[in-house]
Amino acid sequence: MLVSTIIETAETVTTAKTATLRILLIEDNSADALVEMLTNNSETDCHISHVNSLSDALERLRHDKYDVALLDINLPDAHGLDSIYALYKQSPELPVVLLSGGAKENTALITERLGTLDCIPENITEPSQILPTLHHAIKHKKDELQLVTPAFQDPVSGLANRHLFVNSLKQSMRRCDRSKERLALMFLDLDNFKAINDKWGYEVGNQVLRQCAQRLSHCIRKQDFVARLSGDKFAIILENIKGRRNAERVAHKIMASLNQPLDIEGSAKPCSVSIGISFYDGQIEFPAKTLMEQTDIALRQAKKVGHNNYRYFLRNLTKTSGPANNISDLLDHALEQNEFRLHFQPQIDTESDELVGAEALLRWNSKALGSVLPSAFIPLLEDSGHIIEVGEWVLKNACQHWSDWIREGRINPTATISVNLSAVQFTQKDIVKTVANSLSETGLKACQLDLELTENALLNHTERNLQILKKLKDLGISLTIDDFGTGFSSLPYLKHFYFDRLKVDRSYVNHVLDNSVDAAISSSIINLAENLDLKVIAEGVDSWDKVSRIQSYGCTIMQGYYYSRPLTEQTFIERYACTG
Repeated sequence: MLVSTIIETAETVTTAKTATLRILLIEDNSADALVEMLTNNSETDCHISHVNSLSDALERLRHDKYDVALLDINLPDAHGLDSIYALYKQSPELPVVLLSGGAKENTALITERLGTLDCIPENITEPSQILPTLHHAIKHKKDELQLVTPAFQDPVSGLANRHLFVNSLKQSMRRCDRSKERLALMFLDLDNFKAINDKWGYEVGNQVLRQCAQRLSHCIRKQDFVARLSGDKFAIILENIKGRRNAERVAHKIMASLNQPLDIEGSAKPCSVSIGISFYDGQIEFPAKTLMEQTDIALRQAKKVGHNNYRYFLRNLTKTSGPANNISDLLDHALEQNEFRLHFQPQIDTESDELVGAEALLRWNSKALGSVLPSAFIPLLEDSGHIIEVGEWVLKNACQHWSDWIREGRINPTATISVNLSAVQFTQKDIVKTVANSLSETGLKACQLDLELTENALLNHTERNLQILKKLKDLGISLTIDDFGTGFSSLPYLKHFYFDRLKVDRSYVNHVLDNSVDAAISSSIINLAENLDLKVIAEGVDSWDKVSRIQSYGCTIMQGYYYSRPLTEQTFIERYACTG
């Protein structure tokens, strides 16, 4: 977000005293009396837009501007601070007034985020009890913006400065800690910027910085954050990204944009950029300073290999990885050096609180590199083809553990072990034989194994795919469509009744409380599964509120951080072994 946007808002936010006061009323109960009271008052011309939920309010704010928001802290799709956080993220310049004093115990936290707290009791009877509070909130917000903007704005580029960037990064990382969604941090350095200053002078250098800032702002989404840290160094925070490839697409877009010559005083000036990228998803928490240091390492490596390049940092690595120097050499030997491990994440029946299964998840603790995130090494396994042998290792070891635990009476024999089958594995001609051999060699019964296939593995609705699914089903195993709802490419397969379960994609579960569309999709997927006599499991469940909401849709099997993170084999069996 450009700081100049906030400046413009600060200059206009109080004009409502002499013009129409545009109020966004966010209240799910009947608000006719309040609306009538405000619209019929003789002091101020009020125009009120009434919405019943936070998701509707956020949608309105995407298209319309308001002078102030009147917020009920108890909404059907959000509560208290969650509502205020969401409004602030969508429109940080919007003054917010609470319709209830019920959040006073959270005043300190709200003040830290919004800078002010104005509350109106719910038993008001006169406009004179409301309007002064609204005007006070608007004035307070204007004063706050005028004070904050010079302290947080870079005077040359108009972007956020380093101080605001550090604060924003910490907030973004805290959101990742709660949501477990991934963010990417980018550091960008203009190539040969010193030569520009030396040849054409500092004023031309400043013009280059301003034009680069504008181009960077056009390369990212509205919700992303861009700042100038110092000199010719910029930073970008990308929240809610799916993985490494999404960040790389942004990097390519930035390099292509800055590669176009800059128009400086009628003369075309060449420009290029080096980019360092690091990732954070809250699964293993560490401070913002560490993330920045990792990104700096990646940036230095990008500059070493040449202009107009990017490199990304893999957690706990002293080296970086990029398109030209990946870690496939180390992956070549990871299996033979016994560096892979399995972790198990439980799947719980919420009605009985009993373990009904677990998902086996691959982890890599490299002797040379340390612990490496799955999002970093699994795409490389797939690209290099190593996923075939590693996937076979995962399948056999998961079956062996589960078989041993059942034979020892430590796991209920009705519980299933779920193993992910990648698109590359699924297309192998001997995949059915591989699964059958794993069952035979480990002694696991077919009905105790569940294979999960993502929708990406089912993109092509071919006769060969149908034959493979039928042969796998003939073995007696269970089949699950993972990440269901991301593309609905698997819908044609459902009519053949090869699948036993659907997994609601975590991207919908993450926002089931604050996004009416995601909630509707989640409910529809669960209803679809019920109508097709399929079991459904919700993954990524990380709070009781989400458990309760998903339960209300008819889903009772859940997997996520609310119940447990993925556990080592020893910790898993100690925690979930049968008793009695």
